[in-house]
Amino acid sequence: RDRVSTQSTGEEKTVKEEPLSDVRTLESLSKLVLDQLPRDIKLTDPVTAREKVQINLLKGLIESYFRLVSKQISDVVVKSIWHFLVNKIRNNLQKELLRAIYKEDLFANLFSENKTVADTRNQLKKDLDALRRAKHILMAAEVVDLPSPVHDELI
Repeated sequence: RDRVSTQSTGEEKTVKEEPLSDVRTLESLSKLVLDQLPRDIKLTDPVTAREKVQINLLKGLIESYFRLVSKQISDVVVKSIWHFLVNKIRNNLQKELLRAIYKEDLFANLFSENKTVADTRNQLKKDLDALRRAKHILMAAEVVDLPSPVHDELI
């Protein structure tokens, strides 16, 4: 049993710690309404060295947990802002690009071929036609016994 006194009212209360033994006790605790906590709590018994160590340990754990949660919340806030900002910009940019592309006066310019590419394509077409004619001529020609370009003496 621990004795605790509140500074605001000056009264002392005795608190019992009993183990929770059955399901009915757990159900009754779920319906339990606690009184508002007093603003200041003052212990009437002196604090032992062990309790001081436990208090300091608990204080350190709470501060560490608070820093961790604060860091996570600040990270989530930044990520959320960037998420919404980037998505809004992406959607607006896509709309603007589509609007710029689908202007009818730009169709002729967008679908026209570059002059250099057109000239190269035409030249390659002529070369392909010449190669096809040469192939056709060679296929139609009779096999003629031509002299070897290399002299027999060198072989």
